[in-house]
Amino acid sequence: MDELDRNRIKAELTSHKTDWKFIPPRSPHMGGAWERLVQSIKVALRSTLKELHPKEETLRTLLFEAENINSRLITHVSVDPNDMEALTPNHFLIHTSS
Repeated sequence: MDELDRNRIKAELTSHKTDWKFIPPRSPHMGGAWERLVQSIKVALRSTLKELHPKEETLRTLLFEAENINSRLITHVSVDPNDMEALTPNHFLIHTSS
């Protein structure tokens, strides 16, 4: 996390008109659907991690794998080959399904 350039990230997201929605600390119930997804990741990490303080490389690997949650389908999958590709959260985040 130390190598993240917060100013560069902020500038990039601002240029794409990213609108941040913050919820009060310690109130995940106000986060709705996305907090449910965060809870899914937490459960997976707790069950996967054997140690209380994992090495950074281990944690990075697990979080990289957890990013696959953004590949799940959020629209109907059509059987018609002429229809558009089914949407995933990645379409909104990185403009591609994977």
